[in-house]
Amino acid sequence: MQTIILINQVQPTLLSSSLHQQQNTKSIQTEMDDLLNLQYLLKQFGYLRTAAWESIIHSCKKQHYMANGILELAPGATLYVTSGFVKQYACWHHSEPRISRIIMPGQFLFVPGGHRLIYAQALTPCTLFCWEEESIRRIHRQHPDLLQISNILHHIQEQQVVARQYIRDAPGVEKIELFDSIFPNVRSHLRKQELASYLSISVKHLMQLQKLLHSEQ
Repeated sequence: MQTIILINQVQPTLLSSSLHQQQNTKSIQTEMDDLLNLQYLLKQFGYLRTAAWESIIHSCKKQHYMANGILELAPGATLYVTSGFVKQYACWHHSEPRISRIIMPGQFLFVPGGHRLIYAQALTPCTLFCWEEESIRRIHRQHPDLLQISNILHHIQEQQVVARQYIRDAPGVEKIELFDSIFPNVRSHLRKQELASYLSISVKHLMQLQKLLHSEQ
């Protein structure tokens, strides 16, 4: 609910207009910062031509989700998280879906094409850039040098999924410490059942480890 304080018959309009302009300016600056971060990330993995970058920007769609919102994952789409946390599940068919990956700001989600289903949910309010499969194909046809960057980013995504195994194999409290170091500020947004499942331990064991961690701190 929005609260408006009426000062007199003239000032509310001026105040509302000024606030709207400030919000628009902040929104534009945030989007510019997000694009610059993306550009910097891509440049780390290969030469990014100006024309290629312009194609990336022009075919990009921006999406906003509230916490617990289900992400729209069209087959073959590419998503880039600019803010917030996202949890990815393996498929729709689990009675109790297990998290396969946690996606942080500055990371990609490449949705498989065809009939291999996955789904993802916003852990917190989040913003994403999205490219449809046809847009990605067109960009690659026009700028073949981007394929190398794309392949590297796909490999990074695979390694992020593998990272879960390292956390699971860690002994005792180190599981949680390693989780927190890889996914800072995420643990408080996960339900106990989700976190325990991700760590491959029982909820009872998780609570014991968290209590022990708290006592050590």
